[in-house]
Amino acid sequence: MKDRIKHLSWLPLIIISIFIFKYIDRLSVVMDNLKYVANILTPFIWAFVFAYLLNPSMVFFENRFKMKRGFAILVVYMLVLGVIVISLTFLIPGLVENLDDLIKILPDYISETEDYIVKFIDDNKLFDQFGISGLEFNNLKDIMGKIGLYTNVFFSKFLGTVLSFTSGILKIIIGIIISIYLLKDKEYFKRGSKKIIYYFINKESADKIISLGDEMNTMFSKYLIGKLIDSLIIGLLCFIGMVLLKAPFALLFSIIVGITNMIPYFGPFIGAVPVVSITLFYSPVKAFWVLLFILALQQLDGYVIGPKILGDSVGLSPFWIILAIIIGGGFFGIIGMLIGVPVLAVLKNQFSRVINRKLERNNIEIR
Repeated sequence: MKDRIKHLSWLPLIIISIFIFKYIDRLSVVMDNLKYVANILTPFIWAFVFAYLLNPSMVFFENRFKMKRGFAILVVYMLVLGVIVISLTFLIPGLVENLDDLIKILPDYISETEDYIVKFIDDNKLFDQFGISGLEFNNLKDIMGKIGLYTNVFFSKFLGTVLSFTSGILKIIIGIIISIYLLKDKEYFKRGSKKIIYYFINKESADKIISLGDEMNTMFSKYLIGKLIDSLIIGLLCFIGMVLLKAPFALLFSIIVGITNMIPYFGPFIGAVPVVSITLFYSPVKAFWVLLFILALQQLDGYVIGPKILGDSVGLSPFWIILAIIIGGGFFGIIGMLIGVPVLAVLKNQFSRVINRKLERNNIEIR
């Protein structure tokens, strides 16, 4: 009888497996439904993101200045509102203007580059030296023309994405409002989550899950908040440097460098590619100085600013960080590259604890 009851515990897993198997050949329908649900829940996703990012600031004001929860939330959101107003007043118009100017003049830049390359090849008779026919030369011209066309399409789509993001501003505003309630009643939601975990899982396993959740929260908050502050500083320094270098589209370039800096190691180089490429159309000499400046900025961040802000928040060597970025980016794109490092840090810590406990039980010492 006990064996039968024990086997019945597998029934929910069997039912779920049958459900998954039934819909495995209808993945497109399932994905469409998931996208529909995700679209509905977008304000709540934004709310969770805002609450998670602003919670350390709220706790700081509560502990440092002995503020009540409601007043601390008010102070934090007033600061956020100030940042939003400044962005809408100064950054957004300048960014849109930069993008608009870039899209307008990019075809001229590409056309001038094509003419320069063709003239250089003609003057130096490069194709004659390598025995390349005129037909192949015409094909090269066609390829250059297509590169220009694809570049224009890319920036048009990029601008469309920016406008699409702007059209979803209402969902972000709703998310901000919901995040206020999440922060106000965070202990209530935390207790409710623990009750659910303890209801469905035995105490020992539930304790481990809650401990893992606390560790993930600490790891993610330290890493993401620190990286956000670090990238903001790098973006500001980049803007100052671009203005001093009199580089075109200084605001756009500094935003690109600041955002891509969120990705460890590879971020500055990813950001440098479009920045240097666009500046190259404007002036090859200026592009060289812009490249040197970004490399110097990356070194400053890697050896001075980053360590001061982040410290050893994840406890991973460069090898593991690079591995986390590659794996995270391969599976989940940009988001995977952003969160891959703290995720791998948590997994590595858990795996190390399991191994160490096993070695201790067997009285094995590794030197």
